[in-house]
Amino acid sequence: MDTINEHGTQDQFCSWNTSQEEKQQWEHCDTLVKTWLIASMSKPISGGVKNCKTSRDVWFDFQERFGQTNTVQLFNIENAIHACTKGSDTVTTFFTKLKSLWDERDTICDMQACACGEGVKVGEYIKNLKTM
Repeated sequence: MDTINEHGTQDQFCSWNTSQEEKQQWEHCDTLVKTWLIASMSKPISGGVKNCKTSRDVWFDFQERFGQTNTVQLFNIENAIHACTKGSDTVTTFFTKLKSLWDERDTICDMQACACGEGVKVGEYIKNLKTM
């Protein structure tokens, strides 16, 4: 989303031709979004992004910082899934506990299934893991 402004420098705002008024409206909206994002964060986290120029920069900073799978957490969840037993719980309670762990694991892994042949196989494998 870069353009060259009238001074010959590069702006990060949009890639289509717009008037100066539209650009100012876009920058105003972007500033509002960035301000809202920073205001909704804790002080230690917001301190790391307050110097980002655009809300897009804030987003990419967060994606880089928090978009990685925590392997220790994933390992612990997998262990909890394998250690989960019905015991004296009802079937409903047991399944709810197990489904909660599966959902947490799926959220951490965030594996998106694709429609290609190999993607379908991976999706079926993950589905089968839940039945073991």
